[in-house]
Amino acid sequence: MVLLAGMTARGAYLWKQFNNFKHRKLGFMQMLTQNLYFKNLDNNAGVFYRLLNDAEEEECKEALLAYYILLTSLRALKCAELDCAIEQWMPVNCQCEIDY
Repeated sequence: MVLLAGMTARGAYLWKQFNNFKHRKLGFMQMLTQNLYFKNLDNNAGVFYRLLNDAEEEECKEALLAYYILLTSLRALKCAELDCAIEQWMPVNCQCEIDY
């Protein structure tokens, strides 16, 4: 009877340890799956959508900058003059060099 009680206690302990291991492994696998999913969102078509969106934003910024320079200019500017005006305006106001 004592031997049976000892084996039952040992079996219960091993079962508890095994369940703890399974639970911890499941938690790690879930965390890994979530991390991989969120890091994989910009894959395939997502990359193209992101590149197109970024390019569209840059075009919009360039158009707004050109509009501002033309609006504040005292005279009408040609393309080359606009380019030079923007390239001179950026270092003074934004502390950055660009090739417009």
